Amino acid sequence: MRRPTPIPSAPTTSDPAGTAFACIFGLLLGVGLLKFGNPVLLDRLVDMPRTLDEWRAFAWPLRLAFLALVPVAFFGLWVGLRLPSRPVAPRLLLALPLVWLAWQTLAASQTIDPAATRSVLPQLGATVVCFFLGYGVLSRVAEPRVFWLCLTFGLVGVLGMAFEQRFGGLEATRRMILEQPNAAALPPEYLARIQSDRVFSTLVYPNALAGALLLLVPVGATVAWHFGHRWGQPAARALGAGVILAGIAALIWSGSKAGWLIAMGLGVVILCHSSLSQRFKLTLVVGLMVTGLAGFAWAYAEKLRGGATSVAARFDYWEAALEGAVERPLVGHGPGAFKRVYSRLKRPESEMAQLAHNDYLQQATDSGWPGFLAYLGWIWGVIGYIYRKSSGNGTPIERAVGLGLLGWFTQGWVEFGLYLPATAWCAFTLLGWLLAQWSSTRPP
Repeated sequence: MRRPTPIPSAPTTSDPAGTAFACIFGLLLGVGLLKFGNPVLLDRLVDMPRTLDEWRAFAWPLRLAFLALVPVAFFGLWVGLRLPSRPVAPRLLLALPLVWLAWQTLAASQTIDPAATRSVLPQLGATVVCFFLGYGVLSRVAEPRVFWLCLTFGLVGVLGMAFEQRFGGLEATRRMILEQPNAAALPPEYLARIQSDRVFSTLVYPNALAGALLLLVPVGATVAWHFGHRWGQPAARALGAGVILAGIAALIWSGSKAGWLIAMGLGVVILCHSSLSQRFKLTLVVGLMVTGLAGFAWAYAEKLRGGATSVAARFDYWEAALEGAVERPLVGHGPGAFKRVYSRLKRPESEMAQLAHNDYLQQATDSGWPGFLAYLGWIWGVIGYIYRKSSGNGTPIERAVGLGLLGWFTQGWVEFGLYLPATAWCAFTLLGWLLAQWSSTRPP
């Protein structure tokens, strides 16, 4: 099978418009990792920065992200019309995101929470736009290295903030948030979370940071390794290993139990697709599982003895989401309306939640079973297609992107990454890009 041309290789033709698009789009996503880490349903609590220090230190209102995405998308459309065409992916995989978005729009017309739906629907549309920008434009750019650099710089900023919080900055960040004029209006669960010592970097809370690390550390390490070669093989290895070790440290400091287990699973995937002997691979897999589970048990022993309340809370959310889907199975209660459903169905002792902490079940309660099936089929249909075409092969950047997407979309079963522009826009761009890479190859 002919493998796709490695993305970091030199271009064969000059493509200044494509390079400009890669730069602008990469900057948008890289800055988004640093400034657009709040869920769309909490954006009403984010004020526009007024001073230079506020622009530097605070999150930005998400309307700035959407305002920036519009011209980027139109520029991408113009660039895409000028670029050479490529073989297309299966039509069903390209139709499903449009079907899903159309169904979300239909569900929005029947929503029980218009304010929440007005906040959520643009984000859902933006993910589809990013998917097609990755599939139809970025994948055809002859020189996309600047895109990967921008994404990696964004990741480095996230890691840097995590380290700063760990070593003294967390208390300062906590005071900064609590001193905001609207601090009293923040949700109680959010206020409780920022009182802990778990780092969350530029994202809304620690588990969201874990999602960003699962998605982007493989990509960042590969980009760092590739660009480090200009200074020799030792420098390349040091840069790549540095990103990985920093990502592991930040993941541990985030205290994300699901993130730990998913990262361990990704390690098993890496070993299973390595060129090592079967016996050696089996030894390493067993060693990784034993070490990882032992470390997990040690790190979270106190929380596990206390009954793992976060796990119990998630089952409470999911039960309510399923009940909501059964109540209105065709079009659901409207995008973003889970809070209204949960406030009615939750147990009296359970804390309130804005989202179901499960991107897939959220579709069921928000837009009915057709929305759930369209989203599930889109995501895992694309991932399954890519895996069948690649058979675990591919260039280093393709393998890194595939690994990150597997981790992020797996975390979607226990988190709400779809509703965070910082990570969702990156994930869906990379999903579209990778689909295009493998659509241009012959079947194995």
